Amino acid sequence: MQAALSARALQLGYWHRVTSRLAVRDSRREIRTFTIGALLTAMIWSVYPVAFLPGLSPDERAVMTAIITGIAGGSTTVLAPSLLLAVAYQGILLLPVALGFFALGGQENAVLGILGIVCFLTLSVSARIAHLAAIQSLRLNLANRRLMDDREREHQRTATANEQLRALQKALEEANTDLEHKVTDRTEKLLNEIRERQHYEQELSRLASTDPLTGLGNRASLIQRIHGALAGAGAGSRLAILFIDLDDFKEVNDVRGHHAGDLVLAAVASRLLDCPGQPEDLARWGGDEFVVVLRDLDGPGRALELAALLRARIAEPIDIGGETVRIDATIGISLYPDHGDGHDTLIRAADLAMYAAKQQRGQRVRLFDPLLAEQVAKGHFLGQCLSQAIADRKLTAVFQPIVSVTHGHCLALEALVRWNHPEHGPVPPSEFIPMAERSGDILALGRWMLMEACRAAVQWPGEAPPAVSVNVSATQIIEGRLVEDVLQALEQFALPPHRLHLELTETAFAGDNERVAPVLAELRGRGVRISLDDFGTGFSSLAYLRRFPIDTIKIDKSFVGGMEAESESIVRAIVSMAHALGYDVVAEGVEVESQMEALRALGVEHQQGFLFARPMPAGQVAAWLEEWSPVSLPSISRS
Repeated sequence: MQAALSARALQLGYWHRVTSRLAVRDSRREIRTFTIGALLTAMIWSVYPVAFLPGLSPDERAVMTAIITGIAGGSTTVLAPSLLLAVAYQGILLLPVALGFFALGGQENAVLGILGIVCFLTLSVSARIAHLAAIQSLRLNLANRRLMDDREREHQRTATANEQLRALQKALEEANTDLEHKVTDRTEKLLNEIRERQHYEQELSRLASTDPLTGLGNRASLIQRIHGALAGAGAGSRLAILFIDLDDFKEVNDVRGHHAGDLVLAAVASRLLDCPGQPEDLARWGGDEFVVVLRDLDGPGRALELAALLRARIAEPIDIGGETVRIDATIGISLYPDHGDGHDTLIRAADLAMYAAKQQRGQRVRLFDPLLAEQVAKGHFLGQCLSQAIADRKLTAVFQPIVSVTHGHCLALEALVRWNHPEHGPVPPSEFIPMAERSGDILALGRWMLMEACRAAVQWPGEAPPAVSVNVSATQIIEGRLVEDVLQALEQFALPPHRLHLELTETAFAGDNERVAPVLAELRGRGVRISLDDFGTGFSSLAYLRRFPIDTIKIDKSFVGGMEAESESIVRAIVSMAHALGYDVVAEGVEVESQMEALRALGVEHQQGFLFARPMPAGQVAAWLEEWSPVSLPSISRS
């Protein structure tokens, strides 16, 4: 018993030490520990009477019963917060003793057992009453504690608010004092600010109407001046708009950098201002474009003369950081009222004239021609129709043979695209292919042409049918998915790779080398042959020939057509170079037997042209291959 009391005492001391040290406690664990300790204590107390009851005298039993009953009664208040624990504690203490009395027998012991049970029941009722009172007391205590906490927090908030209010009052007093000083200072500075604002407004107005790089008027100011000129133009007076575009300016930016380009633009603007023709209105339209307005003209003569002077001044060498830069200019001219009555129509007319002059090599100054507008409108209309024609599969593919003049067999057939517009009739490829390049439709057109060529090639007869040659643009290589498109076409139509030849112009080889070379190398590694088309007309260079995977060089028809004149030496040089590098050679545009014989004498075995066959629809190729009988090559034109 002493051990149990000592253990409880130690537990109580440990609990006081832990609760005083920890801010956050595990209350459930503490209650569980206390409950177990209380029940174990009750069990130890109950063992004593049960074990020693038979050997005690009646007086000792009475004393023992009184002690046990007192302990049980004391638990009524001590354990009141937990009714279950109080009843269990009392039951463990009283019921074993009562049962012990019943076990001893006799009327007296039975009465004592009954009294023990009655006492247990009475104490249970008392425990419940005490429990309810304790719970109510705890609730009231918690409520009072919350009220005290709320009151304390409210007091703190009130104190904080009062402190903040005092701080705000002090800050307001200081702000009022400071404001009085500021109002005085602001009043003194107000006139200076008004004068400065007027100055800024004038400067903003100047900047809004001036190009910051060249110091010339900008687009907005020029349009206002043109409006004023048109409004003040009397009957019979004429105006001219000169639209100037610098040639080769992009190369200056690309090679020497944008700073050098800015210096060139500033130099050009200075020369335009100093031109002896003294243009009345001059502005930078944007980029490398300038616009000049001439007033009070009696005809286009003065405008043409001034355009020539301006171009001559622009073409003079420009010194940029010790380096000499040479550029040129193309100038388009429109007249009021001949070519329009508003600034937009006049500037557009001059722009169209400039664009037409750029298209015609050697002509740098051009007066607007109303036919230009029709040509531009037609080009725009055809461009829209081309996109729709590609989407609707309205184009057709034709095929022209490439034959061997030595052995007579057909090496390949070149796939060519044709477009027959329902209103304008046949549109030449030289016209609509550049449209497709500019609009981006060349990707869809090239993909469709590749599929059509492979579709046709698998149907050609013979044990070793000829290959099909397809033209590919640089855009398809750099911006498209040429490798995927080729592999898809070969797989879809089960065409062996060696029967597909791809022809590329020299512009493709002069483009993005880092992206073009790997694509061509991969295609060639898969068995597709690569041909360089129109050799000698573009960026011909041995560097390109050695850098890229090329199998065949095609001599342009412009050289073949001049074989009897000055082109024979050029063709001989091309053939010698190609054979030295291990390339095959194909000559295009062979139309007469003399050209065929001259080319064959130079070692050009493979030839293509009207002499052998004109481009034919896919449905006629099989019949031509079966009828082709190159028994006597000099009589090919009659076969």
